[in-house]
Amino acid sequence: MSLSTKNLPTGNGLSKSILPGNLMAKINRIELRIPSYDQTAYDVILQLEGVDLGDGFEGFWIDKDDQSKGRFAGQTGSVKISPFAFKDSEYEGRQYYRDQSILVALNNLAKALGKTTELGDLEAATIEEFLAKANPILADGETYLNWCIAGNEEINAEGYPKYYLNLPKASKDGVPYESTEVAIDKSRLLKFSPDVHIRKKKGAAQVAGFSAQGATAPAAATADFDMD
Repeated sequence: MSLSTKNLPTGNGLSKSILPGNLMAKINRIELRIPSYDQTAYDVILQLEGVDLGDGFEGFWIDKDDQSKGRFAGQTGSVKISPFAFKDSEYEGRQYYRDQSILVALNNLAKALGKTTELGDLEAATIEEFLAKANPILADGETYLNWCIAGNEEINAEGYPKYYLNLPKASKDGVPYESTEVAIDKSRLLKFSPDVHIRKKKGAAQVAGFSAQGATAPAAATADFDMD
């Protein structure tokens, strides 16, 4: 029997889920979720879908209760916009406010999507109402961004890793997402590194506060950076 690359399998071995790494994806929906460890806080969840992987790929059902809607064309995943939840807090002598910090995070996302004007036209009485209005703008299910996805790793009962995904915080080293139109030589996108962007669960001492949404924070997310 001779070896050949002509009939290698394509698509079927791919995970249905987005995994930590650098990838291109679009936002299908943005949600607010209350973390189990703090009823006054919010996690901002991005429902991401990667690029169309073709006929050989079988994604998750779009609606498992109505399979007539078909399957996602790309890998999908729930990704926290920040490693830590947003809440009213004081950190290093500075006061942070949950709703204002969420607005900053959404505005940074709008900058990368080229939709700051549309988002700036919105007003609402509550952050919940604001996000409901912002969803059609920021989560149009069509506009792709380049991402760096981080996550917390657990090993499941079968011995395989499971990831709770989040975006790494922007810093002088780079940003967690940017427009696909940014030239390579101008890119500030963080380059994924497992040593930096995956937090492994190694023992009970390290998982105090670990929840279904990820690890608890020593302080609330601030999102007070500028993506420009």
